[in-house]
Amino acid sequence: MLVEGLLWVLVIGVALLYGALGSSPGPLPLALLVSLSAVATWCPPPVSASATGATMATAAAAIVTGNGPLTPDQVLAFLPSLVAAWSLGYSLRLNRVRWSSLKEQA
Repeated sequence: MLVEGLLWVLVIGVALLYGALGSSPGPLPLALLVSLSAVATWCPPPVSASATGATMATAAAAIVTGNGPLTPDQVLAFLPSLVAAWSLGYSLRLNRVRWSSLKEQA
């Protein structure tokens, strides 16, 4: 439970820092994608999916209101990148569980 809370703080802190800076150094906010992948790796799927969903909802709200630093082209790359980051973290989680169950069987 402590790890989940720390990872939530990490994702929220990265998102707030990204918003405070006002611009992205590259086409995608890499730190946010890495932190979401870390959440998906270490937290249960409902927790990591809710973190990804909250990030997507925040990005969508910023886009709709026109307050986001992303251009329309970046939006088309950002939202699928969130899903890809979550999928990568979740697959790492599944592989870790699979390896631990194989070790127990051996």
